[in-house]
Amino acid sequence: MILQIYRDIINHDVARRYEVREIEKLEAVATTFISSVPGPVTLNSTRRALDGRISLDSVERYARYLEEPYLLFFLSTHSFSAGKRKRSPRKVYAVDNGILLTVSHRFSSDRGKLLENTVFLDLRRAGYEMYRFMNKKEVDFLIWKGTEPGALINVCLDVSDADTKKREVEGLRNAMHGFNMKRGLIVTLNYSETMHVEEGMIEFMPYRRWALLDIF
Repeated sequence: MILQIYRDIINHDVARRYEVREIEKLEAVATTFISSVPGPVTLNSTRRALDGRISLDSVERYARYLEEPYLLFFLSTHSFSAGKRKRSPRKVYAVDNGILLTVSHRFSSDRGKLLENTVFLDLRRAGYEMYRFMNKKEVDFLIWKGTEPGALINVCLDVSDADTKKREVEGLRNAMHGFNMKRGLIVTLNYSETMHVEEGMIEFMPYRRWALLDIF
């Protein structure tokens, strides 16, 4: 059922609308992007993943087509330079976790990626302007409020591993320092903690609680 819906979107909402004749190539690009959720991607990396079988121009064109029916979403890396934003890798997300599980079987054992995709979809539905932040260390979501940053959010299913927890915290601290922000948030599956750091406060919050709150 879900696979049929996915193929209907490819064939009817995309291929027919944009008069794409090479539907197999279009579906290959879509599947490659879906298999990359929620990782950073570039047009070149996607073309390489397809063994160079599809031209760079076609990959770029198909990516735009796939965004139109909201099958895929691309999140830009934050920069005050429009040129740098355009050159930087973008993170890719999908419209539905069911499609992720059906099209790319690797997600069945990677609930962390499913959680991040879910958080992205919640933020998008709420209408927030958001970016990926990357300055040596990564933050999954930089939420912009008006003319300034409003929230920093990382997503991590399980922070029981000390190195994982340290990475998530250091990513937030780096961004908090850079933007002079006093709060960072890590959305988890079920872990709660409030951590005081030099830059301010980092809160670990279970998704079920976070989903009910206003992030600001």
